[in-house]
Amino acid sequence: MQTHEAYSVLIQNAEKRGTGTLYYERGNAYFYILTCAHVVDETDAVQVTLLAENEDGELKEYETVVSKKQIYYSPIDQTSGISGHLQHSCDIAVLKCNVGNIPLKPTNFSIWQMTQQEKVLWTGYPISHRSDGGR
Repeated sequence: MQTHEAYSVLIQNAEKRGTGTLYYERGNAYFYILTCAHVVDETDAVQVTLLAENEDGELKEYETVVSKKQIYYSPIDQTSGISGHLQHSCDIAVLKCNVGNIPLKPTNFSIWQMTQQEKVLWTGYPISHRSDGGR
């Protein structure tokens, strides 16, 4: 991971890899990750890798495991099975992660008030399992 990825996280299990965006509010015992539902579905747990500054001010990788019970999907999401895999009508998920000993700084995102029925779009960065990066 690189410095500019400080609020990006890597999400993976034995079968899938993907990315997400971290949100943390000062003093909270949890941080949250917004990702695509297809990255975290059909699994009992995922490993999350992120960058954070340690007490010496150096960027260090930290890892945490997020169980299925800490993964939340959109209440309007409907799934269907296609070729043995789930297909989501609303491909978004939120992971609730324990801060533990990860030295996080508050996220500096602007959050606007939204109205019900307002559309939200989310995009991810697919990560290939191939050694050539999918090229």
